[in-house]
Amino acid sequence: SSDLQKRKHKKMARSIRHLFFIVALIPFALVSCDDEYQDTKDAGEAYIKSVSDNDIYTLNTGLKYKKYFEEDPSWPDVPAMPGFININYTAMFINGDTLACDSAKYKTYQIVESISSSGDTTWKDTTVLVKPTFYYSNMIDGCKQAIKRMKVGSKWRLWIPYNLAYGSDGIDDGTIKVDPYTALIYDIELIGVSAE
Repeated sequence: SSDLQKRKHKKMARSIRHLFFIVALIPFALVSCDDEYQDTKDAGEAYIKSVSDNDIYTLNTGLKYKKYFEEDPSWPDVPAMPGFININYTAMFINGDTLACDSAKYKTYQIVESISSSGDTTWKDTTVLVKPTFYYSNMIDGCKQAIKRMKVGSKWRLWIPYNLAYGSDGIDDGTIKVDPYTALIYDIELIGVSAE
C-alpha cells in the first residue's frame, strides 16, 4: 500500500507540473495570436487615418463617412429604434477586394391564378422588387452608427475601423471570412427602414 501511495503522489506531482507548464504557456499563446494579425491591424489603422477630404466626416468612435450626394431634408429619418433595414450595399477590404454585395432586384415568381374544380392549376407570373433586408441589431457597429444618421434615400461611403467591424475575433461563418483586426469599407444606400 505504501508503494501504491508513492506512485499516486508521483503521478499527481507530474500532473501538477504539466498543468503549471500549460498555464505558463497561455499568455505566450495569446500574444502570438494577436501578433499574427498585427500587420492587418497596423495597415487598417494607417489606411483609416489616411482617409481625409473636406467632405469626409469623422465620428469620435473613429468611423469616417462621405455622402455621395446631399440629402433632401424631406426624406424620412431613421426611427430611434430601427427594426429591419433595406439597403443596397457593397462591403470591401481596404485593398478594394469585394467582401459582399447585394442590391434590390426584380424577381419573377409564379403564383396560383386559379384552381379548377377538376384540380387543374392555372399559374401566372408576378414580378416583385426584392430588397436586401437586415435586422438592425445584427449589423456591425460601424454600419449601425452610420444608418442612425442617414435618411431613407441616402447613399454613403463608410470607412470602418476594425473595432466597429468584426473586432479582434474576425468572422468565418461559411458565408464570409474576415480576419481579426480588419478595417472595412462599405458603400450603403438606405432604401427602407422599419421601426422595431
